[in-house]
Amino acid sequence: MQILRDVVDWLHRNYQVEACWGVSTPCTDLMDFWKNSEEASAALRENDGSDPVVVYSCARKVDDLYYLPYIVEDRLVQGLRSGDGAAVETVLGLLQQENFVRRNLGRIQFQRFSRRIVEILAARMEVAAEESPELTELNRLAFAFHGDCEPYFEALNSLCHALCEDTARQKSARRSENVRAIEGYIQTHYRDPNLCLAMVSAEFGLSEGYLSSIFKKETGINFAEYLEQLRVKAARVLLEDGTKVTDVSHMVGYNSIQSFRRAFKRVMGVSPSEYRR
Repeated sequence: MQILRDVVDWLHRNYQVEACWGVSTPCTDLMDFWKNSEEASAALRENDGSDPVVVYSCARKVDDLYYLPYIVEDRLVQGLRSGDGAAVETVLGLLQQENFVRRNLGRIQFQRFSRRIVEILAARMEVAAEESPELTELNRLAFAFHGDCEPYFEALNSLCHALCEDTARQKSARRSENVRAIEGYIQTHYRDPNLCLAMVSAEFGLSEGYLSSIFKKETGINFAEYLEQLRVKAARVLLEDGTKVTDVSHMVGYNSIQSFRRAFKRVMGVSPSEYRR
């Protein structure tokens, strides 16, 4: 803090520039940097000029307005949309702390705060607030508020947790469906020597990194291993039927006999010729 005040003095002394600073609480986790940025902005807004450096934890309390800045609202919406329960829990904890510890929020402002929260949740749930029993309950708790916010935030946390779990289930189902389609595509085209991660990613409109990630998560092996095992499995059948090793190589998608031999030995532990014998 003294360093900042020294900077303010230096700017004033050398350049006749007046500076005001808002300082957040210490940032212990880069994942919460957005929160500390908002704290610094809030502290700066509280700076009335009497002190060039205002620390968020020491800024005066605002009792007549509820706390739900855009950056916090956006963080809540993103967490609900992605199913990130930990991020949503962090946001709700921040809202409770800011509105009922740092501020002594009155009933009217609490109801206005709850109205905005319900609007956010209704948009996420794609329902009208009056059609959802959970949202109706939040409105009831806000209307019945007489200083104890715990029942409201317990209900809010429970609803958000359920929404995040539902989103996670939907994402998992979509991921599984995508991977099943990708497996089918590989099984149909494994004989194509040009088949690769980039080709399949382009076919399904997915980034290579995302496709690789979901494929391994669903199948337990990476794309290259899956393709190699599929080709070697097909090669074994051909070798057992008496097909020449040189012919098998091209029939299962390898550009060269050397590549085929290396892959086959890597999977089976023996060369194609030894396996055929």
